[in-house]
Amino acid sequence: MTANFSMQNLVRQPAVFAKTARAAAVGWWGTFCIGLMLSSSLSAQERGNVGLVVPIPTTLTTEATSRLRSALYGPLRRYEDECSRDPKGIGYFYLICDFNPDNRDNASEEPGACQTLARYLRDLQKKQGIQVLAFVHGNVTRHAVLPVLACSEILLSQQPPAHLGKVADAQHPLERLDRLAYEDLANKRYPAVLVRKMYDASVEVLKGRDGLYHDANEKPLPAGEPVSGLGPGETALYSFEQASKLGLCQPMPCNNLDEVLARYRLPRSSLYPALDHLRAWHIHLKGPINGEMNERVKRRIRQALGEKANVLILELACGGGASQAAHDLAVFLSELNDQRREPVETIAYVTGRAHDTAAFLAFACNKIVMQREIKQNGQLIQEGAVLGGFERYVRAHPDQEATMRNSLADIAEKKHYPRILAEGMLDRDLCICAVKSKKEESARKYISKAELEADQQGEQRWQSVGVVKEENQYLTLTAEQAHEMGVAREVVSNFEELCELEGIGRSEIHTADSDWLDGLVDFLRDPWTSMVLVMLGITCLILELKMPGIGLPGILSAVCFLLFFWSHSQVSGQIVWLAFLLFLLGLILIGLEIFVVPGFGVTGISGIVLVLGSIGLVAYGHWPRSNEEWIGYGQALGPFALSIVAAILSAFLLVRYLPHIPYANRLILKPQEEPDEFGEEPAASIHPDMAALLGAIGVAATPLRPAGKVQFGEDFVDVVAEGSYVLPGARVQVIEIEGNRIVVKEV
Repeated sequence: MTANFSMQNLVRQPAVFAKTARAAAVGWWGTFCIGLMLSSSLSAQERGNVGLVVPIPTTLTTEATSRLRSALYGPLRRYEDECSRDPKGIGYFYLICDFNPDNRDNASEEPGACQTLARYLRDLQKKQGIQVLAFVHGNVTRHAVLPVLACSEILLSQQPPAHLGKVADAQHPLERLDRLAYEDLANKRYPAVLVRKMYDASVEVLKGRDGLYHDANEKPLPAGEPVSGLGPGETALYSFEQASKLGLCQPMPCNNLDEVLARYRLPRSSLYPALDHLRAWHIHLKGPINGEMNERVKRRIRQALGEKANVLILELACGGGASQAAHDLAVFLSELNDQRREPVETIAYVTGRAHDTAAFLAFACNKIVMQREIKQNGQLIQEGAVLGGFERYVRAHPDQEATMRNSLADIAEKKHYPRILAEGMLDRDLCICAVKSKKEESARKYISKAELEADQQGEQRWQSVGVVKEENQYLTLTAEQAHEMGVAREVVSNFEELCELEGIGRSEIHTADSDWLDGLVDFLRDPWTSMVLVMLGITCLILELKMPGIGLPGILSAVCFLLFFWSHSQVSGQIVWLAFLLFLLGLILIGLEIFVVPGFGVTGISGIVLVLGSIGLVAYGHWPRSNEEWIGYGQALGPFALSIVAAILSAFLLVRYLPHIPYANRLILKPQEEPDEFGEEPAASIHPDMAALLGAIGVAATPLRPAGKVQFGEDFVDVVAEGSYVLPGARVQVIEIEGNRIVVKEV
């Protein structure tokens, strides 16, 4: 059911630019994520602010500033070009420095690196139209405070609680040169005594009658009242409440990046990776989202990334299936940039055939582009895309509603989509309102009805501008609604229009075709192939039962049935399961070769080949297709081959020397044929009746493989055959008796 509200009643989001101007990006820390959107086709009246979001690493190095300078070169140049062409048509350029990426505390110990970054941030602000914002939503202490003070504005969060200060403590005061750096920045923007209190425990802050802040140690003694919590003895660690009252930060908190973007009217594109040379890959997802699709998509993405792709366009024509599989794939997509030095941009193209669980994958991407509905003469030509539509799925899986709601909300929040909208897609009782700030016109967000009512009883910070979702229904957003609410980047008619929007030629996009494993699954699932597999498996099984020993027919039968059941199971297409089953079969064959079949033949060789092949599949991920990939395959398999050789040598050495190691030899049984301490062979304890059998000739009563029974006169005796398989009825002779072990050979 689609949400029942009028988009005209909502305050429109800032204008989203239709064309993307991409800038050069230099790989910065593992979690570096920057972006820039500039318009070249919209009229001047429609243009607004542009910006970048830069995570500041928690461990600053001397290379940090040079990398930041290189990354900003392209975006700043394009911004300056736009300003020179149309000064009135573009707003400010905001560089947002996130000092707590992934909510980690920042306590850099490198004063030199922090001073270099601080000077660069201060110099940036000398350029016209450039604003540098420090976003602090955790603890920022030690010398990491210095670049924060160099920014034009400081934004602190209230929840989670943010703290700024503790540059030094009373026991470890700052060096004189380090003090000068803080005093230089403080004199330009903030009260010097408040900054000094962060590193000098002897300072006592007074608020003078002139409204300014002073140090009680100044001469002459200033008249004023001591500021609570800023007395002598400890250095200051300012919370949002303290910093806002003292004028060190903005008076209103910003609790997350979404609120920062809304306050400064920045598009969500400020979070996107900035790319220079585009290498785009197109991956089509259709059908139910299950473990098989999960594995296929991951393999195709790894293939694309291996080909240096930096733009992934996921065409979603899928839905249903297993919510856990959708969540797992969404987590994989959302974490693509977490450990990558070069950023990759993910675009979800939501088609009219996508439904319910496809929302997991859409929210996991950097951008969402949705397909519009098309009608001609009142006839529906093309169904429009939607986000949500979980009502039918929840009816079929009522026990999964709460888990899915939390999972979808977590994915959306990680990619900076409104969490409450994702919750509303799986919460019938939630009423969502669109509100705007009474204090700051640019601050807009979505909150629950309960939160709005609580606000009206308290601070009265928000003013309702419309109802997004009523109670007793699930939220479902059409393409137009998602675009109006800032969830969808754009609405297009087809894939070609999407390519034009992104500035990518259709011919320049690589399509991730089915790989060898997909082809194998499709081939094995073919009815004719399945019939041949079953027929061949049964035939080889019969041959194995009729032929002596375990040889090639038995191995072929096992492989045929393994491939048949794997290709028709829920794990078909998953290379790990195929590798595991082949590995298990290989171990069984090796075990049969060692403990059952004498000698070294087809069984042992086949087992070794299957074990090594399965390890290679897991280590490398796909079958090599070129000389370079064969080299990579060998490099991946090499360590495991060495491990196997080392294991064999270790086992040989243990068997050879363990009986002679004091104390350790108690772990094994001492062989009867081992000489005693006088160097003489002990006499084997042989029963008199058994001793009489030495040299006797009997008839094999059962197959000897190699153990079995032989008839001597009227007695049946357990024996072990020397050499190969012995058929029932064959004449055998006793050639050796060792204790209770009788060895025979065919005569």
